[in-house]
Amino acid sequence: MNTARRLLGGGHQVVAYDQSPSKLQEMASEGAQGAFSLEERVETLGPYHGRSG
Repeated sequence: MNTARRLLGGGHQVVAYDQSPSKLQEMASEGAQGAFSLEERVETLGPYHGRSG
């Protein structure tokens, strides 16, 4: 969760995944989007637009 907080503080989009609803709620209250499954996390992130190679 510390890494997610640092990324949020730097203005990055964070999609948090955790099997614990309370931890997801905590991260969502800090600005992250919560995902309750890996599939939901992938769908929320969308296609990758970074560098390749």
